[in-house]
Amino acid sequence: MANQIALVIGNDWQAVFINDKLVFENHYITLKDISDLLLYKVFDSFDLLYVDQDWLDGRGVFACDLPDVKLDTGKTVRETRG
Repeated sequence: MANQIALVIGNDWQAVFINDKLVFENHYITLKDISDLLLYKVFDSFDLLYVDQDWLDGRGVFACDLPDVKLDTGKTVRETRG
């Protein structure tokens, strides 16, 4: 089964989502962190997204579902998908 991967980056907080679900967040995500998460997984897309920093600062953590994350464009992922 193919997976959709998204790395979402803020000033000092980052997150990895697989199939729109939060699987890991930390101050900085290393290549090792990503490789551990993706080991033996096939994926058909990898998106690099940037979060709205004010939104993230107000929450303190990422939303559990990628569509609810507000991007630096001022729109949520859900809104950008149509």
